[in-house]
Amino acid sequence: MLTAIVRRLQIITQISTLQVGSYFGSVLCALDFNGDTKTDYLLVGAPYFHQRGEEGRVIIFKLNQAQGKFDKESWEWHGLDSYIYARFGSAISSAGDLDGNGYNDVAVGAPLEEDETCGCSGSIYIYNGVQEGLQRDHSQRIKAAEFEMKLRHFGQSVSAFSDKKSADRRRQLYISVGSQGTVTVLKTIPVIVFKPKLTMKPNTIPTSAQTNSKTKMEQVTLAICFQAQRGNIGPGEELPISYNIDLDAGQNKKRLSFEDKANGEGIFTILSDTNCLNPIKLFFTGCYDCFSPIEIKLNFKLNTTEPPLRILDFCTPTEFTEKIQFEKECEVKDKCRGNISLSDSRLSKDMVIIGMTQNLMIDFHLTNFGDSAYMTTLVLAYPNMLLFNKFTMKMEGSVCENQVKENISYLKCHLLHPVFKKNTQVHFSISWQLVNKKSEMREAEITANLTCENGGTQVLYFKTYHFGIKNALKVQLTGEATPNIVKLTDQTIENKDLTFKFQVCLQCFRLSIMCSNQIKFIYKALFTSADVTKCLYRNPA
Repeated sequence: MLTAIVRRLQIITQISTLQVGSYFGSVLCALDFNGDTKTDYLLVGAPYFHQRGEEGRVIIFKLNQAQGKFDKESWEWHGLDSYIYARFGSAISSAGDLDGNGYNDVAVGAPLEEDETCGCSGSIYIYNGVQEGLQRDHSQRIKAAEFEMKLRHFGQSVSAFSDKKSADRRRQLYISVGSQGTVTVLKTIPVIVFKPKLTMKPNTIPTSAQTNSKTKMEQVTLAICFQAQRGNIGPGEELPISYNIDLDAGQNKKRLSFEDKANGEGIFTILSDTNCLNPIKLFFTGCYDCFSPIEIKLNFKLNTTEPPLRILDFCTPTEFTEKIQFEKECEVKDKCRGNISLSDSRLSKDMVIIGMTQNLMIDFHLTNFGDSAYMTTLVLAYPNMLLFNKFTMKMEGSVCENQVKENISYLKCHLLHPVFKKNTQVHFSISWQLVNKKSEMREAEITANLTCENGGTQVLYFKTYHFGIKNALKVQLTGEATPNIVKLTDQTIENKDLTFKFQVCLQCFRLSIMCSNQIKFIYKALFTSADVTKCLYRNPA
């Protein structure tokens, strides 16, 4: 007698379709990406997802352990944009820990990625798991065109497996890929991760060597060792690695140079017991910028196509940087704060008269009461009614660059570059000429921004200088008086009328105005001709 056992399944989470006709859910893959035997992700294929054709998609859902449901990630997996009929997501499989980092990876098939050059089609994409979760971008794409046979629909199925001899059970040694009438088995290549160690002696440039002079060059020794963090080189194996060294990266004027230029790049063979290059000799050639660290960048890549094959980890950088610092004399270690004020600077005039005022000038008296200030710069923004004329400082490392723009101009002045040392005093002036053109403005301003580059831009002082503006008015007065002779007699004092006729010429920037007027004065004689005679012929003794 058979007994029927009926159990009802309770729906915990229901995931809605992505797009009608996309075959969303036709392919599923539950993934334990960290190897703790618990599901972390649900990967859902939608191979007929369409925008322009049938591109396909894989939608990633992450298990929310607290709420017991899957949450959709904000990103999706897809193939190359150039293939519009790829059906990406037709196959999804956990590929095990391919790169040996302790987290499982994923293989996704796109069987209809056509390659007309070989008459074949299909690809598989590898996505890596890392500590933070699944990577958004693929680390490798394996296409049918790479094989010497016309594979069709390569990637319509995919699976990973190992043999019993594998020392690391989590790392799958093989990936099998299905295509039309064929199964292709791929052997995985071990991943190796290097973290090079760069050591400089000395690693600090002393203050005595911080000069722009090349008469005395400080010697620096660079040692580089390629330390493997993951993977290894077995006894008797050789792994050639090509490298490139960039001294003082990012600087146009290099402060370091090779004793032998050939040491800048090369191929080094790593052995099981040898991973360090011979020491490289460098020279410090002086500095204009004696504050920002000297960066030494190392780039490397594997240079092998023969056993033992290794591949670098896609997620691990192949560029490493080490820095040489400059010794600094600061009150607080490695935190230099300049203290330079513009409070004593003054405009030569509070009012300018266009047509009469010849120039406008600012006098600067600067003292650094703080730590040494590196790459000290004064930027002045001024109106275009002014024309830059002169910068009076003649000290080394001090120069101005003028930049004229449509409405406002900028004057950028380097002050005692590279170092404005502590307790140093400077006095200089900057002058402008006035444009001989009528201005509608009644007031204007010049702004000054004083900065240095002590571990990033520091604003030392900001000040605004205001001045008024007037336009000159030239007046010329000509005329005649009636009567034009006054006769003085001994007669009694009396009042007489004098009449002046005159013309006024106003000349104001090419504009002339002619006016005429008549003014009557009342003349009252206060003395007689005898008084005048006495005044003219009086003996000075």
